[in-house]
Formats: sequence, C-alpha cells, structure tokens
Amino acid sequence: MTSFRDTSEDELRARAQELSTQAATLLLSGRLAQAMPVCVATADAFRELHKRRPQMYALDLAMALNNLVATLQALGRHGETIALQRENVVIRRALAAGGHPEHVHQLAHALEGLSGLLLDVEDYQDAVAPGAESVRLRRELAAADPGAHQVELAKALDTYALALSHADQAGIARRGAIAPVRESVAIWRELTPGDPASVLPYLAKALHQAAIVHLRASEEDTGLALFAEAAAAYVELPEEYGPRAASCLCGYGNILLMCERPAEAPAPLIAALAMSQRYGLAELARTVADLLRQAHRADPGHVEREWARMTDSPLPDWLRRKRRWFH
Repeated sequence: MTSFRDTSEDELRARAQELSTQAATLLLSGRLAQAMPVCVATADAFRELHKRRPQMYALDLAMALNNLVATLQALGRHGETIALQRENVVIRRALAAGGHPEHVHQLAHALEGLSGLLLDVEDYQDAVAPGAESVRLRRELAAADPGAHQVELAKALDTYALALSHADQAGIARRGAIAPVRESVAIWRELTPGDPASVLPYLAKALHQAAIVHLRASEEDTGLALFAEAAAAYVELPEEYGPRAASCLCGYGNILLMCERPAEAPAPLIAALAMSQRYGLAELARTVADLLRQAHRADPGHVEREWARMTDSPLPDWLRRKRRWFH
C-alpha cells in the first residue's frame, strides 16, 4: 500500500488523477500485469483523499476500486477481490443513501459483483445476502423504469439463484432458487423478440442455469425440458458460442444418462462430439466419447441408428470398445 498521508490535498488530487489516467491507458491496451500496481496506487491515493473529504471523493474511490477488482479478476487473483469489493459496497451504499436512481443502480451492481466474487471462491452461503439485496434494489428500479432496468434485474436474478442453488446442501435454499430462475427466464423470453441477437445468449445461459437449479431440486422433468431448450438455444447462436453449445449438449446427454433415459442421450451426445471436434475441445471430446460408449452399452441398436441418422456413416470401432480409445 502506498502512503500519501503527508501529501497535500492539491498534490494528492493531481497525483491520483495522473495515476488514474495511467491505469486506464494500460488497461485499455491489455497490459494487465503492468496496470496492476498502478491500479493499487490509484486506489490508495483516492482512499486517502476520501478519508479527508468523504463526500467529494467517494465516487472517485469507488471507480478506482472497480478498476482494481476487475484487474485482479482478469489476473485470476479472485481471493484478493472480496475485501476490496466489500469496501466498494460500503461506499456505494453511502452514495445511494439519498435515493438517486443512478447511485442505487451502482449499489445494486456492486452487490451483485460481490455475490459473484463470493461464488468464484465457493463461499456460497455469504453470496446469498448481497445477491438478495441486489435483486431487491433492481426490482425497485425496474418498477419505476422497466425499460431501463429489466435486463439488469434478470442478471441479478441469475446470480442470486446460482448462490441459492449452491448454498444449502439440505435442499431448502435449492428449492428457493427456483422462483428467481423462473422469473429470470421469463424476462429474457419477453425481451428476446425485440433484440434476439443480443438477448438470446442471455436466454440460453438462463435456461441452462434454470435446468440445473430444477434438477438439483429434484424436479427432473422440468429440468430436462429446460436443458433441451438451452441446448437448442445455444446451437442457434453464432460461432463464438460454439464451445458453450458443445458443453451444454454434453451436459444434457450426461444428465439424461444419469436420469436413466439412455434412449434420449445419443442425439445430444453425437452433436456435442461433432462440435467439440470442430472447435478443438479435446478434453470435452474425450468426455463425450466416454458418455457415448456408456449409452452404447445400455442400448447398442439405438446408438447405431442415431449415429447413422446424424452422421450418415457407420458406427466407429472406438465406440464399441470397452476401454477408452479416442483421439
């Protein structure tokens, strides 16, 4: 931590602004490692100014903390972000005390960010409270101006549901996650016709998460139907989403096998195998191959028919082998 206690306010303000500009330049050019110490020094400088004049420098400090947290995340240093994001939430809460919608929006964003960071480090219990508060604030904002805040409400619901679905191994919170994922999916469905190119990726992600939440809550039929819809949505997305589509299809096929529905598993697994090979996802391809081999052992004839239908080729020898043999 850089000490600025003996620096005059004018000098410190000039130094903080200089550091902030330098950090922004480095971040925009993608030089994260070089930007890191500059982001730290920027936050230290504005933190000292905030101590001297909280109202004047609160927003500057919050923005500096945003940059520092984002840089730490990008560098994979997730554990170092939590305390900084908590500090950011305290500042944003003070700014939002007056009720200005933009400050309330930024507080909700900071709370959702804190919940997400806690999820990153698998602190699921602590992720629930900020997620819930973020949803409450987003709901209030959306009630006043739906057009401006519906998207952010749906994103907050996704984060909150993810925290709930992991939080309680006894299953109580898992069932509590169903309502927010259903609401999130409903919002994304409503928004999709107006801007399908932008919204469909969010709908696909929300459907995927909703499927997992329902399956964890032992709602098998609903979970599988949502999984199928998520996979279909991902397949419709542009090439950049191909790896996600392959992963979703693999997950869907795996869940079908786990739910003892082997007749339904080959189609998504064969599609996942083709996509994983297409995008060079070697480890995923091996996983899919093992699942296909499992499906073949359960119902050889059906897998052979599906393979012929979808690939217009005979079943490969590696699929008949009991041991792993797939490149």
